[in-house]
Amino acid sequence: MATCNRFTKTNPFISLLALGLVCVCFAAPVDALTIVGSKHDFTSTASGTNNFADNFFVPDPATGFPTPIDQVCVFCHTPHHAALGAAAPLWNRTSSPPDATYTFKMYTSESFTYGPVGGPTGISALCMSCHDGVSSIAVSTLLNPPGDATPDQVTTSMSSNGAIGAVYNGDPLTNGWGANLGNIDPLFPGTKIIDLSNDHPISFVYPTSASGIYPSTSIDTRLRLFGASKDMVECATCHLVHDNQYEPFLAMPNNGSQMCLSCHQK
Repeated sequence: MATCNRFTKTNPFISLLALGLVCVCFAAPVDALTIVGSKHDFTSTASGTNNFADNFFVPDPATGFPTPIDQVCVFCHTPHHAALGAAAPLWNRTSSPPDATYTFKMYTSESFTYGPVGGPTGISALCMSCHDGVSSIAVSTLLNPPGDATPDQVTTSMSSNGAIGAVYNGDPLTNGWGANLGNIDPLFPGTKIIDLSNDHPISFVYPTSASGIYPSTSIDTRLRLFGASKDMVECATCHLVHDNQYEPFLAMPNNGSQMCLSCHQK
């Protein structure tokens, strides 16, 4: 012990160097997990590497000349004028659905009763601000666009079918705008019902005791539960919006359905 104390006192640089190497070793895997260049990178500069959304977002200033948006984070976050009370920090998006005339049709089955919730809540509601099939990714949905642009000046030009764009257009030939979960329910033409009935249920309390379901205390810790009591299943239970290591943004590998089998006894 005395030798160790003498070493640290007489060689502080070596001690700091060793500590720095340890920090780098632990930090390296984190640095490798990034939203930059992923399918959630909607900057114009990412269009060459973003295989899904080959998009080009621009504010449209008074000059009429488009300016590429090269800020990766601005499509969801802002340092100023963020949404109050949102489930994510400094949230830069309007809420879903775009107005009160829309309602959600949620998943239900003989073995699952959705409960009193009429639509996605918490962090899932934030996901729906892009994925409900009727909300835009950028057009009039950013609370604080970069530069001097106002929300209605942000536009997007589509370079391919299937890219995420303005709003769901209901065209079966192009599958709408691509990776939206919600659709306008075809059984109710002329109404504004966002159909999520064919997607895994979200915004519900994980059952404490149910046939075929493992207790929440035994599921894989990579599958996070949300809410004040940390018992809510949300989109982010199975997906990590900033990390596409396991496509599509899965919280853990699903080879052999291992993610599904973490909760479901089969």
